[in-house]
Amino acid sequence: MASTAEKVDLESEAIDILRRAIKLAKTIPGLLADGLAGSLAIALTVVSLKNSVKVQKEKCQLLSDRIVAVMVAVTTELMACDAEALARHENSVYALSSALYDIMILLQELISISRVKRIFKYDNASNELSLVRQQLDTAIDICDITDNMCTEDALDQLVTVIKEREDKLNMLFIHGQSLCSQPESLTDADLSKDVLRPVMAATYLSRSLNSGCFPGTRRTLLDQISAWFEGDSLEVSRVFWLSGLAGTGKSAISHTVCEKLHAVGRLGASFFFSRDEDEPDRQLVAPIIPTLAFQLASVNPTYSRNLFDALQAHPDAYFYTQQKQLKELIMDPLKKVPSLPSYLIILDALDQCDAEGGDLIPLIFRELSASGLNIKVLITSRPEQSIRGMFRISNSQRNHYMTAVLHDMDPSAVKEDITSYLANYLQRIQTSRTMTLPWPGDDVINDLAIRAGMSFTVAASIIDSLTNRYCLDKHCFSHTQLRGLLTSGSSIPWSLYSKVDHEYRQILHASMGNGYNSTPLYARFRKVVGGIILLHNSLSISALAELLEHDKKDLEEALNLLHSLFDIPSNPVQPIRMFHPSFRDFLLTRERCQDPRLYVSKGRAHAWLALCCLNKIMLSDHDESRIIRSTNLHIRFRALRFVPPALSYACQHWGDHLSQAADDPDFQKELEEKMFQFASTKLHYWIDMLNLEGKFILCIDQLAAATKWCAVSS
Repeated sequence: MASTAEKVDLESEAIDILRRAIKLAKTIPGLLADGLAGSLAIALTVVSLKNSVKVQKEKCQLLSDRIVAVMVAVTTELMACDAEALARHENSVYALSSALYDIMILLQELISISRVKRIFKYDNASNELSLVRQQLDTAIDICDITDNMCTEDALDQLVTVIKEREDKLNMLFIHGQSLCSQPESLTDADLSKDVLRPVMAATYLSRSLNSGCFPGTRRTLLDQISAWFEGDSLEVSRVFWLSGLAGTGKSAISHTVCEKLHAVGRLGASFFFSRDEDEPDRQLVAPIIPTLAFQLASVNPTYSRNLFDALQAHPDAYFYTQQKQLKELIMDPLKKVPSLPSYLIILDALDQCDAEGGDLIPLIFRELSASGLNIKVLITSRPEQSIRGMFRISNSQRNHYMTAVLHDMDPSAVKEDITSYLANYLQRIQTSRTMTLPWPGDDVINDLAIRAGMSFTVAASIIDSLTNRYCLDKHCFSHTQLRGLLTSGSSIPWSLYSKVDHEYRQILHASMGNGYNSTPLYARFRKVVGGIILLHNSLSISALAELLEHDKKDLEEALNLLHSLFDIPSNPVQPIRMFHPSFRDFLLTRERCQDPRLYVSKGRAHAWLALCCLNKIMLSDHDESRIIRSTNLHIRFRALRFVPPALSYACQHWGDHLSQAADDPDFQKELEEKMFQFASTKLHYWIDMLNLEGKFILCIDQLAAATKWCAVSS
C-alpha cells in the first residue's frame, strides 16, 4: 500500500502532467480541441480541490484517482484519432466535461461547509458524491473507453502520449526548416498545413465555378471595386466594405472579384465565412489569419520563405491572439518582401463568423494604415449592428474606408440584372424541354423579376426549384401547365423558396440562439416582428413602439438583431421597411419556417394589432373636439400637424386588422369589450379624426370590416 508521501508525490505528478496535456490538447484539429482542453482543466481543478475537502476524504480520493485515469484514456484516444473519428467523439467529450463540472461544483460546496454543519452534512455529502460518481460513469460509457488501470500506470501512459506528440511537433519544424532551404518543394506545404491548420473549404479555390455573378450583371459595382483596388494614391483607403441584406448577392460579387484577380496573380487570399453545420471551421475566429497566411504563401515565394522562418520561431502561432497572429504571420513577413506587388484579401460574409471576426476589423484598419504595404481588403457582410459599430468607430479614428450598400442600389439596375439572369435560365429550360417560342414570354419573366425584388437568392431559388422539380422529368408538366405556374397573378409553391427559407432560419437562429434564456427572445420576436410584417403602412421605430405599447429601447434591441432582414434607418422617425415580401410569407407559413418558435399566426397577430389600434384610440389624449371640428383652417392645420403617426395608423386600420382577427380565446373577450367601449365613447372622435386627415371615406371601409368580424364573432 502506498505511503502518504508517495500519494502526495503522485498527485503532484498528476497535476504537472495534466497541465502539459492541456497545452497539447489544443493541437487536436477541429472543434474538440477546446472541449478536451476544458475537460482537462476541470479535472486539474478537481485534483487540486479534493485535498481541501474535510468530509468523505476517502471517497474524494477515489473519485480523483478515477478522474485522472479517465482523462488519460480519453486524451490518449483523441490524440490518435483522425478528423473524421474526432467528429464522432464530440457528444461524449462534452458529456464528460459536464460530469466533471458537476463534480467540481460539489467539491467547492463541500469545502465551504462549516465545521459545525459538517457533522450533519456527512450522510448528504456521501450521497451527493455517489451521485456525481454515477454521472461520471455514465459519461465514461458514452465515451466508450477502457480506464481500468491504476493512477500511476495511467500517468505513465499519458507521459508517453505527450512525449510522442511533442516529438512529432518537433519533427514537423525540423522538416519545415528543410523546406525553407528548398523553395521548389514548398508546393507540398506540409509544415504550413500541420502548423497553420488552414480551413481550405473557406478559400476561393474550394468554391463551385458557377458561384460568381451572372455574366453581364453587377457591372457598375464590379467596376467600382476594380477602380478602388487599382488606385495607387496614398489617399485611397485600404478597406472596402460591401454591405447588403440577406440574398442581395454579396458572396457572388466576392467570388467574381476573386476570379478576376486570381487570373492575374493579384488575389492574395480569401476567407468565405459560413454557418453551415457541415463546415463548422468556417465560422471560427482562430483559423482566419492562419488560413490567409497559408494562401499568401502560395502566391509569393519570398513571403513563403519568410513565413516558414516565422513559424519556426513561433510554432504555436495558431493559438496566438489575433493581433499577434496578424503581426507575426502576415505583416512582418510581408514587410521583408522587396518590391511587394499589390494584393487583395477578401473576407466574405463576416457576419457569419463567431463574434463577427473578433478584433479583425479594427486590427486591419490599424495595422494596414501603419504598415505602408500595398495590401487592400474587401469585406462583405450583412449590416449587423456590431459590424456597423466597428466601422463607425474606425471611421471616427480617421481610418477611412470605401463602402457600397447593395440594398440601396438603383432598383431599376438591379431588376435589369435579375431579369437578365432569369431570362437566360428560363431559356435553358425552354431548350431542354423543346418548348415552342415564345416561352415563357416577357410578361412571365417580368413577373418573376418583380417577385424576386432585390434578392438574387429568391431568383436563384425559383430557378433551381423549377429546374429540379419540373424540368428533369420531361413528362411531369405540360407546356401549358408549366407556363400557368409562372403566369402573373398565380401563387408560386412555397417549396420553391427552400433556399431562401434556409437562409432566413440561419439568420434568425443565429440572432436569438438556442440557449435556456432564448425563449423570451423568440416571444418578443413573434410579438414585434409579427406586428411589423402585417402592418398596412410602414411605421418608424418611435411610432411602432407607441402603437404596440412596447418599450422603445427594448424594441430597438429586438430590431438590432435583424438588420439583415429589415432596412432600419438610424433616424428613429423614418419608417422600417422589410427587405423582401418572401420573409413575411416565410413567417406566416408553418411548412416554410418549420421552427414553431418562429411561426407567426396570422389571425392571432391581426387580433393583437386590432387591440393595439383600439387601445391607442381609446387612450388618446388628442380628443379636443373643439379644435378638430373648428371651421378655422389655420387651427385645423395645426391640429393635423400634431396627430401622432401611431394614432393616425390606428384610426385608419383598426377595422382592417379586426376583420382578419382569429377567434382566439386570449383576445376574443378583450376585443369584444374594447369594441363596446369604442362604439359607446369614441366613435364620433374617430370619425372626426379621419375627417381631419381628409380620409373620411375610410370610415365606411373600417365599419364594414368591423361588421364582418362582429358577424363571425357572434
